[in-house]
Amino acid sequence: MKEESKFIKAIAKLIQLTQDGDLKWSINKNTKQITEGTNNIIDVVYTAHEENEHLRLYEMKFKNWLEEDTFEWDNQAFLEIIDELGNAIWTFPSNRTLWDLLEAVRYQTSGVDDFINRLLSKAKK
Repeated sequence: MKEESKFIKAIAKLIQLTQDGDLKWSINKNTKQITEGTNNIIDVVYTAHEENEHLRLYEMKFKNWLEEDTFEWDNQAFLEIIDELGNAIWTFPSNRTLWDLLEAVRYQTSGVDDFINRLLSKAKK
């Protein structure tokens, strides 16, 4: 339980750094390295650098087989430490906090904050 708490605190810190603008994420749509040879789907991969570590964050959609010929789509958020070539060195354990980080990163990279500010400044005129 202590390890899980430590991971959650680390992810919460990444959320805070992201929301404060101290951790900048980039969008990468090249997902082939992660999904090659599978039926899994990843729309967007986000990458960032914290200290000397390279981070990769994404949502993966995959088939959850219920029976031999019946499946439903499921999804999971992944946060990984990667090397310079994009190979996963370590993957954080799955937990709800990863979805919160993904939401913060999507908000930051979408530019929605700038859009809302521009929109609201026009409303004042």
